[in-house]
Amino acid sequence: MTAQAGERLLYKGEETWMAAEPLNQYLQNRNDIKFVSPSTACWRGYYGQWEIKDRKLYLIELKAYLEGYREVGLDYLFPGQNIAFANWFSGKIRIPQGEMLDYVHMGYASLYERDLILVFENGLLTNEYIVDNEEEYQNRIEKREKEKIEQIEKDAKKKKKDKITTAIVAVSLSLALIGICVGVYNLLQQNTSLTYLFSVIIVIPLLLIISGVIFLIANKGKNRTKEDKAVAFVGINFLVLVFIGICIGLFYLIKWGTLLAYFISAIVIITMLYLIFLVVKNQLKKKKI
Repeated sequence: MTAQAGERLLYKGEETWMAAEPLNQYLQNRNDIKFVSPSTACWRGYYGQWEIKDRKLYLIELKAYLEGYREVGLDYLFPGQNIAFANWFSGKIRIPQGEMLDYVHMGYASLYERDLILVFENGLLTNEYIVDNEEEYQNRIEKREKEKIEQIEKDAKKKKKDKITTAIVAVSLSLALIGICVGVYNLLQQNTSLTYLFSVIIVIPLLLIISGVIFLIANKGKNRTKEDKAVAFVGINFLVLVFIGICIGLFYLIKWGTLLAYFISAIVIITMLYLIFLVVKNQLKKKKI
């Protein structure tokens, strides 16, 4: 939320501004009125000017915006009245004073040297006091320094984790590539149409993976969207390759025709079905959320 423009307030002969919106309590009971924002600095949709006179809070001027940015004034809310006693308002009005210590690009969160707090009950001023913000300012600085250090540590851990993950992936891919090459070589040695078909089926996703990795290396840091798509492309083809490898392995296990082969095949199939079940279940949960 953007920092908001404060409303003007006349108090003790001086004009100031307040980090509060007392008119909102009135508008909450007026469902027939809907103001529109003229800018990001005024999401409430109006600018009011207020005055405290004889310890009473008055709305003395209003510039509000309806749909189509049609401008209306005080008489739109209070027909026939030049001023309106804010008897609907109970709460505190904060008036920032002194120099700005900390700018926050959100609402009225910016911090000043001190705040004058005015307490109202049904539009009547019942109390006022000053709040010194030096301690709050120091707390904000300490909090930001702590968050900065925590972020640096978090980034360092992530970087270390990424390096370890990259190394594991690189080793795994290398071992997988070696295994695939050995497997394809042995298949070709059998010199049958079926083994040639299996070899082609294995080589196609492997070539796609290699092309995807080359594309990633060549375009690293150039386009984040393309990088994400390339990573997804490599990942999908790797899963396809793993699936094909498992299917071919099952084919030869079953062809082997022993109880041990059947047992291993059953375990592999059950594991695959369970993993597919988990994926489908997770996707259904995401759709519900």
